[in-house]
Amino acid sequence: MAEWEFSYEKPESKKLQKAVNDAAKFLTDNRELFPDGYVPISSSSLAAVAIRVHPEFINTQGSNGVNTPSKMVKDIVAKYP
Repeated sequence: MAEWEFSYEKPESKKLQKAVNDAAKFLTDNRELFPDGYVPISSSSLAAVAIRVHPEFINTQGSNGVNTPSKMVKDIVAKYP
């Protein structure tokens, strides 16, 4: 299977890609905490939602915050209905 290859012209680009990847993983790993239908099953639709909510994962990288998955889900659903 072929994989995408990305280049990073700006240091910020790598951080943003990591935030999208983290968002996709969080959505998948915590699917049962979201309202029914919020997290799509198809990978392309999941990618679209991950891109939409990725700002929530930019400032969490390397932090020791106390956000629980349930709290994060509540915040994400409120900001991105």
